[in-house]
Amino acid sequence: MRKLLFIVFLLSSINLISQTKSQKQEIDSLLLLSKNYLFSIDLSLAFKNSSIALEKSEKINYSQGKALAGYYIANVLLESDDYKKALDYLSASLHEDYTKNTPQLITDIYRVRGRAYGNMGFSDVSISEFKKALQAAEKITLSKNKKYTQSLLYENLIYLYHKKGLKDSVKYFIDKNKSALQGLEEDFIYRNKTSHYNYLATYYMSLRKYDSAILNLKKAIEITEKYPYPYTSVTYKLWGTIKDSEKQLDSALYYYFKAVRNIEKSNLKSEIPSIYESIASIHEKRGNKDSVEYYRLKSMEIQQKISQAKTEANETVLKTIVKEKSIQTSQKTYTLIMVFIVIFLTLLGVMILYFRKKRKKDYERFKQILKEIESKRNKTDYNGSVANFLKIEAHSKELIKKETEEILLEKLNLFEKNKNFLDSNVSLSSLSSRFKTNTKYLSYVINKHKQKDFNSYINELKIHYIIEKLKNEPEYRKYKISYLAEECNFSSHSKFTATFKTVTGLAPSLFLSYLDKKN
Repeated sequence: MRKLLFIVFLLSSINLISQTKSQKQEIDSLLLLSKNYLFSIDLSLAFKNSSIALEKSEKINYSQGKALAGYYIANVLLESDDYKKALDYLSASLHEDYTKNTPQLITDIYRVRGRAYGNMGFSDVSISEFKKALQAAEKITLSKNKKYTQSLLYENLIYLYHKKGLKDSVKYFIDKNKSALQGLEEDFIYRNKTSHYNYLATYYMSLRKYDSAILNLKKAIEITEKYPYPYTSVTYKLWGTIKDSEKQLDSALYYYFKAVRNIEKSNLKSEIPSIYESIASIHEKRGNKDSVEYYRLKSMEIQQKISQAKTEANETVLKTIVKEKSIQTSQKTYTLIMVFIVIFLTLLGVMILYFRKKRKKDYERFKQILKEIESKRNKTDYNGSVANFLKIEAHSKELIKKETEEILLEKLNLFEKNKNFLDSNVSLSSLSSRFKTNTKYLSYVINKHKQKDFNSYINELKIHYIIEKLKNEPEYRKYKISYLAEECNFSSHSKFTATFKTVTGLAPSLFLSYLDKKN
């Protein structure tokens, strides 16, 4: 029967491990989809897949799945302007065990938190989060991933310091970003490099160095033409702004419209309203009232659509996370349930056997403690132990004289008989003074003859004292543990309980139950 149970248990365990592995693979696939949808800015599908992954991960307590799913959901919520929920998910993700050992994810979480605080208008808090992310990034082991992540953080800081109008800080982090990107293959960091040139152009624009700004915008466009990078709208919008500043209105319109056409492909509609406002502004300068009204109306329409999309996204978030379809009754389900029942019964049997064996061992320990205390109480002096000790130590180097050692042992004997160890103020120093010796000698004698340090020696005497009381005076068994602790001068109930268990190997309550049983 035992062999059969073991085989069933083994097969069940293998089946569970296989199922768990399969579930984790399914979750990892959902998370990869979520990541790709985030990359392509398809928020609805990113949220859907992340939500399913999170629910499945929670069911099997898959820390990696919970951490990444929460992080991806937070990214969607951030784009939907639901900052509170985004921060809640980021906090939950940050405290997952998987995250604690994954510097890359820790860094990413702080970075997204920084973006959230920045969007909420807390620029100083945002900067603090980005700097935390930079500290976490130092622990990323793969050099190119570290530099790539640092580059993203420098971009975030450049943007914030630009908004604050701190040009020196902007230039500092532009230089840091350039340094981070050096030595990395262009096909790995072409996105970062494009952003770097755009930010460099923005910096030169703030200095009214338009030629230098355009030179960097050209470099950004060259990269986007070499790689599959569809987001050129930022570059063209900056270019249009420069031409607008130089009063080259036709050229400005040309670049603004190039930005609009790119947005129509990339679907980054949030940038369109500001571009249409810029186009309307040019027509206003030219006195084209119809065009002004047209583009401002288009700007308002798109703003309304964006607002509606955000509202819908928030409503989606408020719904319960997508639930899996109900499991239909089938032979497979029945078999799985039966396997779990067998595992449960097997574990229950093992636990019962374990606790029975432990109880028996504890009771034997209880009887041994009583014998040890009885044996110790019957001893009237330490002459025998002193003689044995002196024989053993005959060839060792003496720390103190034999006569002094015997005197201290006799004094300890008297100290124990008079129950002086119950004094709450007793210490190695005070007892040494009482014995007219020094702490070194007394500690030496206690260590050698009692085989323990001073505090352990006193605690053992106190515990043995209360055990004697419990054994010989039955009324003590009716008292609360806190009273017993006070009786032998322990500072607290918890200190007494911990010491009792250290000395005897049993909890006071268990010891009392055995004592009642014995009597």
